[in-house]
Amino acid sequence: MKTHSLSIWSKIAGCVLGILLMNVVSLYAQNNTGPATLILFYSKTGNTRAVCQALQKPLNADIVEIKDVSKTPPKKGEKPDIQPKSIDMSAYSSIIIGAPTWGPGPVPVIRTFLQNNKLNRKKVVILTTTNVPMPDQFTAGNKNLVKNAGGNVLAYYQVAVQEGPKSARINKTKEQVVADALKLLPEIKKALLK
Repeated sequence: MKTHSLSIWSKIAGCVLGILLMNVVSLYAQNNTGPATLILFYSKTGNTRAVCQALQKPLNADIVEIKDVSKTPPKKGEKPDIQPKSIDMSAYSSIIIGAPTWGPGPVPVIRTFLQNNKLNRKKVVILTTTNVPMPDQFTAGNKNLVKNAGGNVLAYYQVAVQEGPKSARINKTKEQVVADALKLLPEIKKALLK
């Protein structure tokens, strides 16, 4: 009789312990399921948009497009009117900033966004779409802009949107551009873990 009652109590204790463990796991999952990465991007022709959207799901990231909503093109030195003007990035530990490159400096939309928003020591990966990949010395403008906004640049990646010799460059299809970007996925994931 004593053996039988001990076995019932041990089964009850096992069930209670199992229920408690499931609740702890459930609470942990509720607090740690949201994306820790935010992809912010600007796209003029759609190449950067296609690249960032392709990376969103495999990185389990949230994504926000920054748009130029200026009524007329800003004159040289003027800031464009952008939407959104600011974003609450407090829930994210890392940010991917995607943009086309227009010469050696950052595009005005991204420059304006970063001047209006602080990155508060967030880990940042810069991802640009470009006609011709730029040598490292020409990527400094984008890196400095992120650093001045308080970000910690982990990596800088470029995705070429054209191919062929300089005298006869042709545009790649969006599918080719996205395929090239997805080849960078293992490196981007590795950089975000730094």
